[in-house]
Amino acid sequence: MLRGVKKAVFRVLCLGALCLGGLMAESNPKELIFSGITIYTDKDFTRAKEYFEKACRLNDADGCTILREAYSKVILKGSARESIEKALEHTATAKACKSNDAEKCKDLAEFYFNANDLKNALEYYSKSCKLNNVEGCMLSATFYNDMIKGLKKDKKDLEYYSKACELNYGDGCVILGDIYHNGEGVTQNFKKAFKYYSKACELNNGEGCSKLGGDYFLGESVTQDLKKAFGYYSKACELNEALTCTLVGEFYRDGEGVTKDLKKAFEYSAKACELNDAKGCYALAAFYNEGKGVAKDEKQTTENLEKSCKLGLKEACDILKEQKQ
Repeated sequence: MLRGVKKAVFRVLCLGALCLGGLMAESNPKELIFSGITIYTDKDFTRAKEYFEKACRLNDADGCTILREAYSKVILKGSARESIEKALEHTATAKACKSNDAEKCKDLAEFYFNANDLKNALEYYSKSCKLNNVEGCMLSATFYNDMIKGLKKDKKDLEYYSKACELNYGDGCVILGDIYHNGEGVTQNFKKAFKYYSKACELNNGEGCSKLGGDYFLGESVTQDLKKAFGYYSKACELNEALTCTLVGEFYRDGEGVTKDLKKAFEYSAKACELNDAKGCYALAAFYNEGKGVAKDEKQTTENLEKSCKLGLKEACDILKEQKQ
């Protein structure tokens, strides 16, 4: 890439009658950058730096960018060529963002984030969000929640999560639901929480379906309805929400909201355990121990108790300790 740039540099400089010398007399920052790159490829790093510095002093963003990138710690590790290529790539990204390329604005934000420049990172994440980039919206919200300390609460995170949800991003809708459900920085509002959980579930977000099921199970913002709770928990399980598979197993085991069916209860507990839900493994161990929905199997009982214990369920660990005494 740099070889091609070098040829272009000489064309530009010669056309401008600058091949005769006195390059540092140039006042055009772009010509300074071209000259710097030319010298840079000839490995005269010190002189090249002078060109980039002068371009930067003339308020050329590309010159400042190259200066910052090319003479960072990377250059000390012998990666100067790679460093300047990254700088040039960054310059192209910045230009694309200026032309309202949402994805490139997000990339630019990531560049600044990795350089620990949080102010510019937020600026470009915000711009990508305004250009309907969902990831930019979510990351902007995350900044306000987790990364920018000392800021006065101004509900900016709510604004970005709302935009993400409008763009049909299920996780954004779930987080909005949680904010209203828990009253985090807003007045607690179960109806709004229910609305956002509903949209998330419509978008096949397992967590949204799970929380919708919870609303119907507990009767929050809606009339308690075990049948509907079972339906939403079932959908969440299909979407591999592990805990809801355990809950569906309990519905079948107890005959709540559905006809009692121990075989299905066993099957859902097995799926929950496969998805690493500790309570699912515990329930599975109970089925094997009692011989309900499946033949008795001491080995399977112990193995599932051990898995449940490893996943952090104290009850399972206690039973295993008792067995060893």
